[in-house]
Parts: sequence; C-alpha cells; structure tokens
Amino acid sequence: MLSRREPACACRVCGVSGWSSGCAWVLVAASQLARDKRRPPSRGRGIALGRRARRACLACAPQSPRVVRQRLGCSHPCRRPWSAASATTHGALAGPDERFAVAPMLDVTNHHFRALCRILSKRAVLYTEMIVDNTLIYNQDKPVMMERWLAHDAVQHPIVLQLGGADPDKLAEAARLAAAFRYDAINLNCGCPSPRVAGKGCFGASLMLDAQNVARCCRRMAEATEHTVPVTVKCRIGVDRADETYDFVRDFVRVVHEQGGVRVFAIHARAAWLNGLSPAQNRNIPPLKYEYVSRLADEFPDCTFVLNGGIKSIDDACEVLEKERQRAESQTSTEAGSAASGGRFHGVMLGRAVQNDPWGILSQVDKRLYGDEASGTHLQTREQVVLEYGRYAQRVMDTEPTASLHHVLGPVLDIFHGAPRGRIFRRTVDSAIKDKLNATDALHAALAEIDERVRCASYDEMLVQRQLAGAERSNMSAQPPSSSSKRPRTAPTDVPSATLQIQST
Repeated sequence: MLSRREPACACRVCGVSGWSSGCAWVLVAASQLARDKRRPPSRGRGIALGRRARRACLACAPQSPRVVRQRLGCSHPCRRPWSAASATTHGALAGPDERFAVAPMLDVTNHHFRALCRILSKRAVLYTEMIVDNTLIYNQDKPVMMERWLAHDAVQHPIVLQLGGADPDKLAEAARLAAAFRYDAINLNCGCPSPRVAGKGCFGASLMLDAQNVARCCRRMAEATEHTVPVTVKCRIGVDRADETYDFVRDFVRVVHEQGGVRVFAIHARAAWLNGLSPAQNRNIPPLKYEYVSRLADEFPDCTFVLNGGIKSIDDACEVLEKERQRAESQTSTEAGSAASGGRFHGVMLGRAVQNDPWGILSQVDKRLYGDEASGTHLQTREQVVLEYGRYAQRVMDTEPTASLHHVLGPVLDIFHGAPRGRIFRRTVDSAIKDKLNATDALHAALAEIDERVRCASYDEMLVQRQLAGAERSNMSAQPPSSSSKRPRTAPTDVPSATLQIQST
C-alpha cells in the first residue's frame, strides 16, 4: 500500500523517485481495477498493487493498451502525455528516414543493445528482434509479458518492430496489439533463412514463394492499425538457386507493392539458400547482387529501397551510396526528357558489422550519412560512451534486481573492437561480474586496462593514431638489419675447458 507519507515508487527505467519528482506513475493491470470497481485514486490516496504491477515515470512508461497509468502526483506538465488517441495517431506520420538502419538480429537487438546504439547515434533507425505473432497473441492478457516483448524507451525512436508469421489474421492481431506501443513502423520478416523460421515455421524467407499471401498479410496489418503505422517488408532477392533471378524479386515487389500497399523494402542482396546452408553461411556464401536493388529502384521509383548485405564499415556504406547516387544521376542525364527515368535506393542496413564494432560505425552515422553534426556523436570518445552506458546499466540493475548483469553489459563488450588491449577489456568485465561488482565499478575497472590515448580519442584521432602506427611499422620493415644486431656466437663461460677442447676437435 502506497500512501502520501511513504516515498513514491522509483521508475524502473530511469530511477527517479520521490513525490516531488513530478512524474511518478504506477502501472496497474486493468483487470485488477475492474475487480476493485473504483476509480483510480487521486493524489494522496493509497492504491493496492498486485504482484505483477510495474512502476515507471511518465517519460519512461511503456505504452500498452492493457495497462492503466495512474498519476500519483505531478507538479509540472507531463512531457509525453499518453492517451488512446495519441497511440493511434502516432503512426500517421511519415515512416522513418532509413538512410542508415541497424538490422534486426535475434538475441542481439534487444532493449539493452538498442540503448547503446542510441547513445552512439541519434538518427539511425533501430529494429527490434523478430517477434512471432503467436507470442503477442497468447500473452495479450499478461501485461508483464507484453511489456517484456514490446516496451521501449522514448529515446529509442525512430524504432521499427519486426514481426514474424504467415497467417494474415494472426499478423493483423499482432499488429493491432503493437500499435499502441507507438512504433515508427512495423516490418514483416520475409528474409530469415533459419530452418526454425523458413523451414518448420513456414515463414521468413519461405514467404517469398507466395507473394499473394505476403500482400494479404501486409494489407491486413495496415487495416488492423487503421493505416496509421507504416507496414514495411524485409526480404531477399530470391529463394534457392532456381529463383535467384531478377524477374523473381521484381514480381514479388510488384505484387506486394500494388496489392499490399507496401512502399518500403529492405532487401538483402543475396538469395536465401534454404537447403544445405546454415543462417551464418547464408550471410556470406550466396553471391551479392547489388544491381538487382538498383534495377528495382529504377522500376519502382515511388518505393523506398534499403540495401542490406556485404557492407562491413561506415566507409563501405558511404561508398555504396555515393556510387548509387552517381549511377542514378548519370542515368537521369542520359534519359533526360524520358518518362522512364528511375530512382536509386535510399539507404543501407547493417547488422553483424554493427554488433562487432558499434562505436566504429554508429558514431559516424549522424555526421556522414545524415549531415547532422549538431548531435555531437562523432566527437564522442569510447570512454564517454562506456561511462554513459554504465549509468544506464546501473539504473537497470537498481530497478530490476533479477536482471542479469552479464546480459545488461553484453552490448558494450565490443566497444574497443580492434583497439589495443580490447580483449583485456572484455576479460576484465567478465571477471568483475564474477566478483559481483556493480555495473559502474565493473566498467571503471575495465577502462583502467585501456591506454588513455586509446580510450580518450575521438574517431578522427583514432584514425590518425592508426596511420602513425602503420607508418612506423612500414618504416621498421623497410630498414635493413644493422650489423650490430648480428652478434658472434661465444661459448658459455660456465662450460668446462675439457668440454670446449672436445667440441673444437
């Protein structure tokens, strides 16, 4: 029982507590209020909390249609007032600007990884892990589970939810449940080659074999959200070797676009070979065909295409987009006055490269791809990123005692990818977790193992350091070995003289 005399509950996300904080909220299951048959208490009155109640301030509260928010006290206007109307009109805005997107990755792009990504880039579009439609449908009466799968912080926008499934009715119900969480778009997975998804699950990449069904799924999802949340598709250029042709992917895009109303396609420029290759092999072995995506952009100029696959660094991303821009401009100039002039793909999507080197890629996205230097993310040092993420991790551990510290700190382990003593940083974090240190102390101990010139260098300074180190290594290899380095072999002084005479004879 909470009363006016007791301290207010602490927000489970940001840790704000106290009645004077201005935005202390309590989340109570709607079914519990129905049993109580009374109105939510006003300021100063107590409220009985169930075992599954969740606490959060207004700025961090997850948006759920089955959760009732009750303001216990507010001394200033709330920053993000929630209402059913705002939940349904949020998606009426245009879809996110996907010049750069972090690809959905199972067991990777969770809440904590997205928190790190947003520290590194304010403009990159973030995707969630794929959530199967049945997961949301079977848990819709469990607010805690819905929060676990769909809740996200306000700072993570722009964010896209990826759904998996093949049944139009189930996907429509899942989209309806997710719409109240105010995602910037909902994406249908038509590209995952995993046997559990495309094989036994009969969705993912195998959906490309039935474009009519994909169009029905997308149309029903848009209708379920009252056309307020953009529905997008992530797919491949083909399925198996027999369908690895441009005509196949062109016909798929045409059907989904014309009959399903989809205008945004994120395309992995490889075919999905479902027989004989693992998901990891499907990311590398099938040949890349960027020209297919370029031809799609020419043939469907009113659609937005995001290129995925084979891009390993921020330099690769800029180079690919620049080549595509030059190609589109040259084609437009040669076809001046012709109605057949096309477009170009809009952006790029990276997955494993961001997972392996988050700072080296995301810290440069705002400046180099969006032309936004005001965010200042390109000037962040790795030490600043680690310390800010450490504060986030500590808030999570303080408000969720059952959370795994290893799971929370997992995304930041590769922040020193390719840097000297980067592996020492990882091992120190692991050792600190085993020694039961808190998140802040664990990261401080790991930072102490990294040279100050490395951890306090911005991205541009890091490039200069690498150039100097490379020049020094090349100079050392070019120098001939000095004569002083070749010392004559001498007999050890502790060997008996008789032994020396035997060796000489």
